[in-house]
Amino acid sequence: PSTECPAQQRESERVWHRALGTMKISSMSALCLAALLVVTATVSDAAKPLAELSADFGIRLFREIAASAGDRNAVFSPHGAATLMGMVQLGAAGDTLAQLASAMGFRLEGMIRNFLRPGLLDPVLTRMVMLNAVYFKGVWKIPFPVGGTHQREFYKEDGTKMLVPMMSLSAKLNASEFVTPTGLDYDVIELPYHGETLSMYIVAPYLKTVPLSALTNIITASLINEWKNNLETVKRHLVLPKFSLESETDLRKPLSGMGITDMFNEGKADFTKINKTEPLFVSKALQKVKIEVNESGTKASSATAAIFYERMAPLEVVIDRPFLFLVRHNPTGTILFMGQVMEP
Repeated sequence: PSTECPAQQRESERVWHRALGTMKISSMSALCLAALLVVTATVSDAAKPLAELSADFGIRLFREIAASAGDRNAVFSPHGAATLMGMVQLGAAGDTLAQLASAMGFRLEGMIRNFLRPGLLDPVLTRMVMLNAVYFKGVWKIPFPVGGTHQREFYKEDGTKMLVPMMSLSAKLNASEFVTPTGLDYDVIELPYHGETLSMYIVAPYLKTVPLSALTNIITASLINEWKNNLETVKRHLVLPKFSLESETDLRKPLSGMGITDMFNEGKADFTKINKTEPLFVSKALQKVKIEVNESGTKASSATAAIFYERMAPLEVVIDRPFLFLVRHNPTGTILFMGQVMEP
């Protein structure tokens, strides 16, 4: 059985906010790594591109997961996966390291000195089991009134309808309409949490006939920044489904789809930075996430640019069709959670 390692957490000097959650790795022996990936000691210009690259890696991994999910709900923590894989990269060498660095878009070697210091790992460790979980609980800055929740129709991608509990809120919200490079209109709405450091973004095609994958396939960290910078504070009546999603994802398939294969192969994996005498490989890479969105807030565990334009926006925004959501740490651009709601 795997043994959860004790916390070896060090605080970064506010590079990653404590609210970003806790990352845990467990193994058959005592594989003890820091709970948060500490990239640099201070918030600097150098840290910002790395945060964006890390977010992009997590978003691309979500695309693989969403493609496999098809018309089913999916929820994932890009931050949790990027943190986990960053730690794995620190122990990798040779082709295994090359695959990780290529897929992730950055190389951590040299950024964190003496991370895997001698004596940290059990010398008889023969394989690694990676378990990733992130916990977050947020309260809306402006809660949805409980009395405003009613049954309303939700349109699935196959055209069928279902009745679901829909929350409603009239308030000044950060919202806008955008268009993809292929000319598809879509809505973006920001729902800030108390303190405004964290926000949930709701992203939905304007037309019910547009598949959600048309948006999933264009999202990047840079595009999300564009949304944030171009949202306008406007009076809106928002109607949004309550939803609760839970998933346990084996990351092996989506990671393999991005070219990360050697670390799962007993004959090819190279983790000699961890142990030079015993061959190591990753036997499992699991992430479990549960998220619930209701009137009070959220409980969770676990280079394409938009063309902006103006049009008459309806006073009522009804999210009665499949949509994407993401929870973002605004100061760093870190994406804590991301998911698709196909059926609330």
